[in-house]
Amino acid sequence: MTPSARFLRALSPLLTMFLLVAPAGCLPVPPECRSPDVICVGLVTDTNGLQDYGLNEQAWQVLEQLRQDDIVVDVIESIDMRDYDKNVAYFGDQGYDLVFTSGYGLVETTRTMAEKYPDVSFVMLGQAPDEKDSPPNLAGVIFPEEQAGFWAGALAAHFSEMRIVGGVFANFEIPSVGAYARGFESGAQGVDVHIISYEYGSFEASLGDPEWGARQAEFLEDLGADVLFAYGGSTGISALEQARGRVIGVEVDFARRFPSMQNRLIASIVFDLSILKEIVYAGKVSQPTYEATYQVIWGNTPAPEVLASPERLPLDDADLTEDGAFEEGDNEDVDSQDDEPEEDDTGNEEDGDE
Repeated sequence: MTPSARFLRALSPLLTMFLLVAPAGCLPVPPECRSPDVICVGLVTDTNGLQDYGLNEQAWQVLEQLRQDDIVVDVIESIDMRDYDKNVAYFGDQGYDLVFTSGYGLVETTRTMAEKYPDVSFVMLGQAPDEKDSPPNLAGVIFPEEQAGFWAGALAAHFSEMRIVGGVFANFEIPSVGAYARGFESGAQGVDVHIISYEYGSFEASLGDPEWGARQAEFLEDLGADVLFAYGGSTGISALEQARGRVIGVEVDFARRFPSMQNRLIASIVFDLSILKEIVYAGKVSQPTYEATYQVIWGNTPAPEVLASPERLPLDDADLTEDGAFEEGDNEDVDSQDDEPEEDDTGNEEDGDE
């Protein structure tokens, strides 16, 4: 086994231990995946591995259940981005029927491998292929982010005692960020909603500015917000960590990933990847995109009966505007507490309040 990935299979504990320490070239004999009587499924994660408390872990939990149906299910946890190609190619070389890849960084690799292995179905989690210029054996699983944002808004409105809630987001031009924000504002009915987004700098900068996120959480709470929702890399996570009141997270099981939030966490809205079973049982992809759903994992806040499950939330699509725009009402965007970063004499950006 190469040092760049971890390869796991349902084996005896002794053999599993051997796999984790075996040198290159010592992988066990692969299954007869080219046999029509054997279904083989592989998962390649990004460098976050299976302990990301999010997409990778949730995908593996679903796929691992398929072993009960005598389906071969294996995973390679990537340790270095430079090894994405060979990690995905391993499953192609062994004739696996389906290969799932998790993480934006694997998009180009997955497309390349789909062209190289036309008899293998490849599925990108969280990404949609270009329907006009993609091989027929390539598909993507996408998520209704706006609906998840709506759930977050409905929960925030229900639990807010001050009737003021807030949201901190990375750049709205990032599709998933904008979708979560639109849904949140539409779902938070009957309360004042204050939204702050990172509107300057690059998309990457908006996802990686924890100091800015923390300041916005403090700013919103000074305005009276007692429930916060945030999304956008370390920027959003920092906002939730800084908050003193209740918080709602998305995509990650925040109670497990961030134990310090447990006492303040209303819920984590995480992926429901049950659709992966349907894809596997079909044996191959038959359409360019599949839509998964979300599920609510409650935090330590007792859930009222009316919100006992996502299905009982007021999630009718009619509650959203036709074009996905923000609903008219008490909701409003507010300026962040920071001025736009200024450039110092060296050309580096500095926050205006520092």
